[in-house]
Amino acid sequence: YQRRVRDTCSLSHMLQPPPTSPAPLFPSSVAPNDIYLAVYDLSRGLARQLSQAFIGMQVDGIWHTGIVVYGKEYYFGGYDGISNITPGTFANGTLVQFLKLGSTEVTEILFLEYLSGIKQRFCAHNYNLFHFNCNSFTDEASVFLLGKQIPSYIRDLPQEVLKSPMLQNLLQGFSGFSPLSPNPPSIAPSVPQLVSPSTTSATGINPSVPVLDAVLKATTKHSHQHLTLQLIDQLNSPLLFTAVPAVEKILPRLQTFISSSSPDLQKEARHGLSICEEWLKQKADNMFSLPVDLPLLWVRLAKERAESEKYPFLDILRLMALNKHANSMLANGVEVVELMKSIFSETTHPSQEKTSLWNYTLILKLACNLSSGDNGHQFLIKNLKYFADIIPNLVAVDDPSVKSAAASLLFNISLVLPIQTEASDEIVTFLSSIVHHLNTKSLVEETAFIMLATVGKLCYMRTQSVELVNVLGLEVDFYTKSSTKKVHQAASDIHLLMNFEKNGQHMDTLNQPSENDNDLYD
Repeated sequence: YQRRVRDTCSLSHMLQPPPTSPAPLFPSSVAPNDIYLAVYDLSRGLARQLSQAFIGMQVDGIWHTGIVVYGKEYYFGGYDGISNITPGTFANGTLVQFLKLGSTEVTEILFLEYLSGIKQRFCAHNYNLFHFNCNSFTDEASVFLLGKQIPSYIRDLPQEVLKSPMLQNLLQGFSGFSPLSPNPPSIAPSVPQLVSPSTTSATGINPSVPVLDAVLKATTKHSHQHLTLQLIDQLNSPLLFTAVPAVEKILPRLQTFISSSSPDLQKEARHGLSICEEWLKQKADNMFSLPVDLPLLWVRLAKERAESEKYPFLDILRLMALNKHANSMLANGVEVVELMKSIFSETTHPSQEKTSLWNYTLILKLACNLSSGDNGHQFLIKNLKYFADIIPNLVAVDDPSVKSAAASLLFNISLVLPIQTEASDEIVTFLSSIVHHLNTKSLVEETAFIMLATVGKLCYMRTQSVELVNVLGLEVDFYTKSSTKKVHQAASDIHLLMNFEKNGQHMDTLNQPSENDNDLYD
C-alpha cells in the first residue's frame, strides 16, 4: 500500500489540470424567482484524475455550490461567511453547470431577511470543510426557497470520502501528530492534492490542515465507545409529537377565537385557516406546500390570544414544525422563543390552571418538533441558555403531560450538544434536575425512561458528566430492576458508565467512524 502511494505521489507532479471546456453561460432568459444551483469543481479536474489512487474511490469533483436567485449568486465560505457575486463568477473553481432547482414563491425581501437571520450561524468561524460548508448553506437555502434539498451527490460527498478505508489507513500514519501543532509534519509533498493547485481553497485558507484535523476528529474513538452498551449509543433520533387533532373538533375553536381577533388580522387569519383546513384533511402531510408567511401568522395569533384561547393555535404550530416548508421559517427566526417567553413568563411558579398546563405542554412539544428539520439543532443550541433557565421548573410541574414534554425536549437537546471534556453549565443544570426527579422514584414509567435516556446521552463520551452523576448519587440500581425492557437497558448502560469512570479506565484509540445507528422510535 505504501509503495502504491509513493508511486502515485512521484507521478502527481506530472499531472496538470486537464483542459477545460468553455464555462457554461447563465441562461439569458430566466424569471427573477427561478432558482439555480451554480456548481463548481474546486479541483479543476484533478479529483477525477487522482481520487481513485489516493482514496480508493472515484470522485468526479470537489464541489462548491452557490444558490442563484434574484439575479445574484449567494454562497458561504470560510473567509467572509455569506457573500454574493454575479452568477458564474466564483474565482476559485471551474464552473461545471447551472442546475435549475425550480421557482420560488418567496419574495426577495423575505429571502434577504432570512439571510440576515442565519448570517451569525453561517459565519467564517463556524465553517467546517466536512460538516458545515458551502453546500450546507445552499442545501438549507434550497429547502427554505423550494422545500427540497440540493442533489445528494453534492451534499453527501464529504461523508462518503470519510468512509474510504484507504483514507483511514493513510491517516493512521499521522496519528502521532497534531495537525494544529506549531510544526506539523510536511504533508503536501507526500499526499496527492485533491484541490486546486493554488495555495488557498475557496475559503481562503490552506486546505490540508483543516481537512486532516476534521478527519482525525471524525475517526477518533472515545473510551466509552469500547463499552458494550445495550441501548444508549443507539438512541439518536429526536422525540417528536405527530398526532393530528380531529378537524371537526379543532376548527370550530379556531373559527370562534379568530372571529374575536383584531380587525387587521381577521381577514388574513380566515384565509390562513382555510389553508390549514385543507392541510389537516390531508393528515397534516409534512410535504404539503404551506405558504411561507403562514407559520408566523399563526405565531401572531397565538400571542394575541388570552391564556384560555392559545391552545388550538399552539397545536397547529406544533404540527407546522413537522412540515418541511414551515420548519425552516420557525427554527431560523426568534418568534417561537418570544412566544415561549410570553407563555412561560412566570416559570418560577408555573400556573396550575388547566389551559395553562395545555399551553405549557403544546409549546414544549412545538420546540421538540422543531428538532425534526435541518435547522432544528441550531434552534436548540442558540436557545440553550434560555432552555436551561426554564426546563428544570417545568420538569417539576405536577402534571404528567408537562413533565413528559419537558423531559422530551431535554432529550432532544442532549442529542445536539457538542461532545467536550468539561460539563457545561447547562449540562450541570440539566443533570442536577433530572437526577433529583429520578431519585424520587415516583415518575410515570415513560417519563422515567426519557429521563434515563437523557442522562445516558449527556454522559456518553462525556467523562466529567459521568463523574457528576456519581457525585449527585443517582440511584440507578432502582431502575435496573425494572421489568420494562427499555427502562432496564437504559439504566444498565448508565450503571456501566458510572462504574467504568469509577475504575478510571481510558483507552482512546484511532478508528473508523461507526455506521449510522438504528432509529429506535419507529
